[in-house]
Amino acid sequence: MHEIAIYINEKPDLDEDKTVWFTNRFYRPNVPLIRLPHNYSSVLIRSLVYDGILDKKWFINYISLVRDFDEINLDIVASIAPYPYCDIIEYISGYFFGTTRGSCYPVIDLIPSTSVIPVLATILMERSGEFNNVVIDSADLFSREEFLLLKEVCDDFDINLYLIYSDLPRFSIPYANRLVFGYSILNYYFMDMLKMPKELQVAISRNTPMPYIVSNGIVSRNMCIPRYTFMHRKRKINFLREAFGDKSDIAFNLLKDIIEGGLVSEKAFLDYISSSTNEYYEVFSKLLKYDFVTRKISSVGTNLMITNKGLEAYFRYRGDTIEH
Repeated sequence: MHEIAIYINEKPDLDEDKTVWFTNRFYRPNVPLIRLPHNYSSVLIRSLVYDGILDKKWFINYISLVRDFDEINLDIVASIAPYPYCDIIEYISGYFFGTTRGSCYPVIDLIPSTSVIPVLATILMERSGEFNNVVIDSADLFSREEFLLLKEVCDDFDINLYLIYSDLPRFSIPYANRLVFGYSILNYYFMDMLKMPKELQVAISRNTPMPYIVSNGIVSRNMCIPRYTFMHRKRKINFLREAFGDKSDIAFNLLKDIIEGGLVSEKAFLDYISSSTNEYYEVFSKLLKYDFVTRKISSVGTNLMITNKGLEAYFRYRGDTIEH
């Protein structure tokens, strides 16, 4: 049975060889990577929703879209997402081009859920059995829903979860086995300690105080304490190649036909590709589903139009083809 421990203004003392850290303060973080199998794709999609990157009302739609892929990453999610989400996710993907072999990764303030939960899941998928502890610093950034998703991932792999908070979390305490208070802020939380459930192990640490300060009843970070920065790389994803794989040439040619034809009747276009293989129908259907092409309904029928995303994808693919 794995442990869930909460540390208030305190750093856990753990075996470094058996621990993966998510922090910007204690160690220099490695560049993270997200690469998940299909059955774990909801972890990435839910994290993006929790961070406000994807619209919550479209959650089921995104889950249905990623069913087309055996493996999921941010490049694929950006490639199948509609505009403007594709551009936002493309920018975010610039943080995730690294490795799963490190022992420390960043907690990115603007996207805490995405920078931690799917990254942890990726590491566990590829290194299961190599470590048994994970420490999440700045856990105050996570909501109850994000904490439960994080707990779900740790439960699946039987990993001990250690959470470092700057303030007492109410929603995660019922799930914890142990609660450790930093000695430097003991007076502030003394009454809270007396109210804890009897089955919860409550301890007081006498280690070196953490870089937090208490002022007027508010616990906050001491901004004089240096924090490590994390890398971002500007990227241009080849949407067609990621979304269609070995059928990307077909997707490119269909987009080319629509661009050159202007306002194309859907019926006429389907008649045009009817002499081709079934692959053309499959790719055409996905061009609509992934927002490369849209339908415009008028009094005379349904026409096909290329979207802004489709136009961008067309020129990126053409540029890559010319370069190669």
